[in-house]
Amino acid sequence: MKPIRKTITYLLCLIVTCTSILPSHAAQPTSIDHLNKKELTEQFANAKVIHISPDAYQKLSDTLKHQGYSVVKKTNLLALAGNNVKLKNISETHKKTPQNDCNENNLTQQSGDENSLQIMIDASSDIIKSSKNSDSNKAAILFVIVGTVVLVVWTLYAFKYIYDLSTGYRPCGRWNELTMTTSTIAANPGQHADFNGIRYTSGFREGKTDIGLSVEYGHSDILLNQTNTPALKGAYWFLGPTLRWQLNTTNNPYYFLMNFFAGSTEHSEIGIIAFANLGFRFSFQKKYQFGINWGAININVNEEEGIISESDQYHYLYGINFGFHF
Repeated sequence: MKPIRKTITYLLCLIVTCTSILPSHAAQPTSIDHLNKKELTEQFANAKVIHISPDAYQKLSDTLKHQGYSVVKKTNLLALAGNNVKLKNISETHKKTPQNDCNENNLTQQSGDENSLQIMIDASSDIIKSSKNSDSNKAAILFVIVGTVVLVVWTLYAFKYIYDLSTGYRPCGRWNELTMTTSTIAANPGQHADFNGIRYTSGFREGKTDIGLSVEYGHSDILLNQTNTPALKGAYWFLGPTLRWQLNTTNNPYYFLMNFFAGSTEHSEIGIIAFANLGFRFSFQKKYQFGINWGAININVNEEEGIISESDQYHYLYGINFGFHF
C-alpha cells in the first residue's frame, strides 16, 4: 500500500512541476493587417484590399493614380501602406474621377487660357505674283500636301475626342482666338483678289496639340479675267480645321500651325475658294506673339477647274501676324 501511495505522490509532484515550468499556449495577437482590414471594412463598405510586395507598391500606386483613383490620406491607410497593402477602391465619397489626357504641369499652366481670348492681326499677300510663272504649279502642290495633312490629322483627332468623351475622359482645355485678316493677290496687271474679314477659332487641347475649327466672314473684291465680269465685290465666308502644336510648355508657348479653309462669295461667278497654309508663331514677354506663315490659295471660277489641271488659279500667300492674349 505504501509503494502505491508513494507512486501517486510522485505523479502528482510531476504534474505540478510540469504545469509550473512549461508556459501555457497564449492566443496569437491579431495581426496589424487583420486589424486594419477590419477597420477599413467597417469604415469603407466598398473597399477591396490586396496584398503586394514592397517593390511593386509604387508601380501599382502610380497605375491607380493614372486611372483616376484618389488617395485618402489617413493614418490607418499610411500604416496599411507600411504593411504592403493598397486600397483599390475607397468609398462612395471617393469615387473614380473623370480622366484627362494632359499631364499635371500642362493642366496647371493652361488653366488660365480657358477663360482668355487670343487677339491676332494676320496680313498675307502673294508678293512674288506666282501666277506669272511655274511657281503657280508649285503652289498647287503645296496646297494639296498641306490640305491633305490637315484634313487627315484633324479628322483623327476629332474622332479620338469623341471617343474620349464617350469613355469618360475630360478634355484638357479649350482655347479661343479672334483674328482680323487681310489677304491680297495681284496675279497680273489689272487683276486682283482682296479679302478682308474676321476669323474666329475655337477648339480643345490634346496634350500639346490644339485642335480647332475656324469660321471667317468678311468683304471680298475679285477681278479676274476668267470671270469675264467687272470686279465682284461682296461678302465671302470660309470654314475649316486648324491645328497647332506647342513647341514649349510656358504660359505663352511657341507654335507650329497648319490651316485649311474653304468657302465662297455671294457671287455665282465664283465657285469654291480654298487656301492651305503652315507657319510658326513665336512669343515674347508674357502675352504677345509674332508669327510668319506660308501657303497657297485657289480661286475656282465657275467651279470648272480641277485641283491640279487648272493650276494657274493657285497663288502663293506669304503672311505675318501679330497678337496678344488676355
